[in-house]
Amino acid sequence: MFGSVGVPELIIIFTIALIIFGPRKLPELGKSLGKSLAEFKRASNELKNTLDEEIRIEDQRAAMRANEPAPASTYTPPTYTQPATPAYTQPATPAAEPEAAADHAHTTVPRQRENAYARMALVPFPGAATAHDPEPPEPDEAGAKMSFLEHLDELRKRLIYIVYALIAGCAVAYIFIGRIFDFIMKPMQAILPAGGYLQYTAGPDPFMLYVKIGFLAGIFIASPLILWQIWRFIAPGLYSHEKKFAIPFVLMSTIFFVAGGLFAHYIAFPWTWAFFASFQTDYMRFVPKIDEAFGMYTKMLLGFGAIFEMPTLVFFLARMGVVTARMLLKYFKYAFLVIFIIAAVISPGTDMMSQIMMAVPMLGLYIISIAIAFIFGKRRSAEEL
Repeated sequence: MFGSVGVPELIIIFTIALIIFGPRKLPELGKSLGKSLAEFKRASNELKNTLDEEIRIEDQRAAMRANEPAPASTYTPPTYTQPATPAYTQPATPAAEPEAAADHAHTTVPRQRENAYARMALVPFPGAATAHDPEPPEPDEAGAKMSFLEHLDELRKRLIYIVYALIAGCAVAYIFIGRIFDFIMKPMQAILPAGGYLQYTAGPDPFMLYVKIGFLAGIFIASPLILWQIWRFIAPGLYSHEKKFAIPFVLMSTIFFVAGGLFAHYIAFPWTWAFFASFQTDYMRFVPKIDEAFGMYTKMLLGFGAIFEMPTLVFFLARMGVVTARMLLKYFKYAFLVIFIIAAVISPGTDMMSQIMMAVPMLGLYIISIAIAFIFGKRRSAEEL
């Protein structure tokens, strides 16, 4: 999707690393990078082993279910029993009646007390918990533990809903495809030098361009539903007090994603496009093909939409206490280098202009994220500090 890293971009990255860290720390930086790659490789191997173990456990469960015998029937037909006839007892003589009544009282009272104690032992006091029954966990306090395959099943479910949302968004976009087509392509042609135009050399190119533009517009139309499904996927792993951020997450993510697309459409892409067109001479004309031009536009639009999510991500990490403004300031020089590396990877071309156009807004967003972490970050008590 994104352009490859070219030699000019590598030179910029090396120059920035040399200026920020100095020549003495470059070997240490290289070692840190090597350790990070080794950790990534180790995490990949652990993920593979976890997947193999989950598959093995599921195979064992399936085999056990297949070998289990059918449960025997526990139904017993009712049987009729003849009621017993009461036994005849000879009445006591009047002289023995007081003595028999006293014996009956002596034997009945202890038996009643035993029955009362048994009932008291069976019925617990209100609010008291028995020693052998553990207290049930608080519901919804933490996400339920899911296996790796269950996570994949949940991911499949959310991806299906995302596909439905994209279909609905594309259906709406194709209703207004003519206006959307002019909104994207006419400014692109207007930036070209006088008499310039966009060309296509294959017959299906214009039709495929309409299809691609409708799909791109459908992504932005369906972005609230897509982001909602992303939240539903990560929500089971959150605590109950963190799940209340669902609506702010969807709202902020949608606003910043659309803002990144608008920034690319009105600022980043026109400047980059004009820079490329400025090299035209009397004997060299800039006549771009429509598929290549739109491909560059799409990469910049989605790229800026993704990097504009940085303040949203920092906001929620700061509210959860994962990052702080002091931490972001402490690692600013490392972030500066990483931003230029990311810009080199996601920029649509291998030129320095595209990399700089990506990196400068990311630096501004990082500074805004520091302010957001300072304002909305989780306050720590004196004992924690």
